[in-house]
Amino acid sequence: MQTRNYLLYDVFTTERLAGNPLAVVLDCKGLDTAAMQAIAREFNLSESVFVLPPDNPKHRNRIRIFTPDYEMPFAGHRIGAALGLAPHEIGFENHRVAFWSAGVPYVTIPVANLEAAGRIRLDNQAWSELAPRKSEWAFASPYVYCRETVNHESAFHVRMIVPGTPSYEDPATGSAAAAFAGAIMHFDAPTDGVSQLWIEQGLEMGRPSRIRLELTVQGGKLSSARIGGNAIKVAEGKLFV
Repeated sequence: MQTRNYLLYDVFTTERLAGNPLAVVLDCKGLDTAAMQAIAREFNLSESVFVLPPDNPKHRNRIRIFTPDYEMPFAGHRIGAALGLAPHEIGFENHRVAFWSAGVPYVTIPVANLEAAGRIRLDNQAWSELAPRKSEWAFASPYVYCRETVNHESAFHVRMIVPGTPSYEDPATGSAAAAFAGAIMHFDAPTDGVSQLWIEQGLEMGRPSRIRLELTVQGGKLSSARIGGNAIKVAEGKLFV
């Protein structure tokens, strides 16, 4: 048995006992996947990081990231490759890749700006290799977003491309917007009360859409999320069945 040092950090904060707790286990050479998973389960934090020797001698370290239940498959370079983007284009501010669901699972992927969002080309094979077969990730669609928007009244610009299809993109995804409330709550930490924001989608495919997302926060926790928007009639007729 080998003794290994570990560190506990509170990240995305300047105060102790605030922010997001993270475990970092040092010098993990010789630890197999099962051992790392067991350690992450013991820490029972949202994420535990294991530091390993680098595969590339030009790099300082290699890391693997585990939740208590599974290894996180969304290292920035792999996500970027699956979307046709560079690693540095994944993430902005404190936003990072995460998994959220309001009944339908989505992987929320922050990207640097509109230009990066516009260049997304989903590689279905690369995307399928990211997800553990038995995890919820295996059934999740990428929901890409950035804070830069086309319309000044929008808070976020988003795209949702359905994996397993040649290039199907959804112009407006209500279930994803509802799940996105989790990301907003986690990363932007809105204050108690009711807040509303607009999400723009579908611009790249020529079908501009706007979804209103309403969040109710009580005691620093998300108590409810509602989506809404406008609709206009474009046809009517009769069915004889």
